[in-house]
Amino acid sequence: MIDEFAVHKGHRYATVIMDAVERKVLWIGMGKTQRIVRPFFDLLLV
Repeated sequence: MIDEFAVHKGHRYATVIMDAVERKVLWIGMGKTQRIVRPFFDLLLV
């Protein structure tokens, strides 16, 4: 699962990626753009 949420009121966001079965957080990144999420997917290729 992937979701983004406001960190502070206004324009600061974070993106969280979770395991849908285990319901555990796998990764959190500050922001909500593709550039922010890319490092998570790069880790999967290692």
